[in-house]
Amino acid sequence: MKKMPPVYVPYVEKNDHSVRWPEDAGEFPGEIVDGKVHFVMETQGVWNQIRKISALAVEKSEDGIIIHGERSLLNPTPSGYDMEGYVSISGKKFSAFTSSQMFHVKGELVDVAIFYIRSSK
Repeated sequence: MKKMPPVYVPYVEKNDHSVRWPEDAGEFPGEIVDGKVHFVMETQGVWNQIRKISALAVEKSEDGIIIHGERSLLNPTPSGYDMEGYVSISGKKFSAFTSSQMFHVKGELVDVAIFYIRSSK
């Protein structure tokens, strides 16, 4: 899993909450398949319980997002249609849940699986 410093990225437009992958952040993490990037999951047992789930950790603001890089969800717990847990950022745990964010990557609009951080402030 690639660690990166937090990167602020503004929304494309006021009413368009997609963002462009910043060129200075390096290569886009994750494999883009059919315009999507899925979570990376490890399961266990006969019931295939999710043991580990990884994705980009993202914190949203009024006019953009802060990308904290790839993280794993600690203590993943089902919560309706999503998973909840914690992500570690700079040695601190923050509450997060699974979601998605639209990114423009190399001219292509991509639906990316993310961990939405409730707040690191």
